[in-house]
Amino acid sequence: MFKNKTFGWAITGSFCTIPEVYEKIEEVVAENANVMPIISEKVANTDTRVGPSSKIIKKLEEITGNDVIKNMNNAEPIGPKKMFDLLIIAPCTGSSIARLNCGITDSSVLMAAKAHLRNNRPVVIGVSTNDGLSTNARNIGDLLNKKNIYFVPFGQDDPKGKPNSLKFDNEKITDTIYRFTCKSPEIVKEAVAGQFINVQVSDSPITPMLKRPISIHNIDKKNKTIEFIFQVRGKGTEMLAAKKKGEKLCILGPLGSGFVLWDFKNVAIVGGGIGIFPLYELAKAAGEDGGKVTTYLGFRDKNAVILEDEFKEVSDNLIIATDNGTYGEKGYVTDYLLKDLAAQKDGIEKFDAIFACGPKPMLSVIKKMASDYDIYCEVSLEERMGCAIGACMGCSVRLETEDGSVQYARVCKDGPVFDATTVLL
Repeated sequence: MFKNKTFGWAITGSFCTIPEVYEKIEEVVAENANVMPIISEKVANTDTRVGPSSKIIKKLEEITGNDVIKNMNNAEPIGPKKMFDLLIIAPCTGSSIARLNCGITDSSVLMAAKAHLRNNRPVVIGVSTNDGLSTNARNIGDLLNKKNIYFVPFGQDDPKGKPNSLKFDNEKITDTIYRFTCKSPEIVKEAVAGQFINVQVSDSPITPMLKRPISIHNIDKKNKTIEFIFQVRGKGTEMLAAKKKGEKLCILGPLGSGFVLWDFKNVAIVGGGIGIFPLYELAKAAGEDGGKVTTYLGFRDKNAVILEDEFKEVSDNLIIATDNGTYGEKGYVTDYLLKDLAAQKDGIEKFDAIFACGPKPMLSVIKKMASDYDIYCEVSLEERMGCAIGACMGCSVRLETEDGSVQYARVCKDGPVFDATTVLL
């Protein structure tokens, strides 16, 4: 999801909240982001009931694989070097919010914020303060109206015991998924499962210059509409998310090559994270062709589970797994695919095709499974695209030919769906 992205994650006081964000940092790292941890001088030099400061530093360095930035001298280069695509400050105390609003730079975290904002790049704040509805209310209000500053949704921590306290919703740090329905008879007529569209996100042809490639989630031939789902990752998708019902979009599509169902009678469909979006139309199409559909969906935790009811409607069997076991089965979804493949080998009706979309490590495991059990397999690759029409070669991936040599293919033009046996993952 966050491949080639570098995030700064800054932590100020509010020591009892710090252990809660470890899991969220781990989730972002798991989505291939490079996370640079930053802590305030108070966190770096204060031992509390949560534990010694050295334990916090060690934990952050273990999760991210990067040294903690803990003084102003090391934070200052963040601006000139344009080190981060995004800076998250969570937890962010009331005193840090007040000083940030007043332009005071007297800590490593505030220096990081000032240096990062100098580049007109986003800062996301997870507020955690006992005076959010009293002396700090004005500061929070001011920051809510400042450019490039965003807040994780927050609310009262303890309305009875601490009526002025505000705390961010830790589960919504990464909750930024949007769903659009667009009427387009031309695209509906030609589109198949696995293809994508290229969407102009603003009215300006210059800023941003490039359209955004997004998978087609659902094709409604009766109403001549397509649906697409996306997650806000930067300025472009942020602008798209701000579109209102009734507005017109400039869309190029359908693009790329989709899944090929052939005459399969029993298919397995496997999705991980936001890689599930293009698989709904595939499951629907496979069922309409008379095939049996078993769908496996994997998520990091229960809060990331989406589209369960929709996939139930188009699947004969639906298996949901979460990494930490907070919903459905516990573990990687590929574990449950392997379990069923092993059972089929002992006599149960065998899958005659596997289709998958998700993180590359997951696709690599599925590719090996398909090979081991001699099952046809197609994978849909997620790569950053430039032109999305095959001209720039920015989304090239390596394929292995029949003679063992390597050639390059464009995900936007030759894919995004490929025969798994040809892709070097």
